[in-house]
Amino acid sequence: MAAPDHSAPDPYAYCKEKVATAQANETYAGAEACLGVAAAGLGGTPLQVHAKGPGANAEAGASKEYTGASAGAHAGEVRAGPFAARAGVKFGAGIRNGDPEVDLGPVTTPCCIM
Repeated sequence: MAAPDHSAPDPYAYCKEKVATAQANETYAGAEACLGVAAAGLGGTPLQVHAKGPGANAEAGASKEYTGASAGAHAGEVRAGPFAARAGVKFGAGIRNGDPEVDLGPVTTPCCIM
């Protein structure tokens, strides 16, 4: 889910129900729908966590927070920094908040892009 734009490192926390978002511009397009999400972190850094579920998402392009492409669906997902685990699947690769990552089905993990 696209979190609020936190371009400067600032603390945030939120909890929402029935979330549906979509955004698009010249370089990025993304959409997500889920029944609930709780998130906290320091915006613009890898120091972010979230838990959400059931939902689906897709994104591709380049933005401040993400450059790459991914798509997936899950019954639930938890994320801490560049690591994520889900009861579902997500496939893709990109750079999120400065960390290279790869989505390998039920997990997301940091990777080395050469």
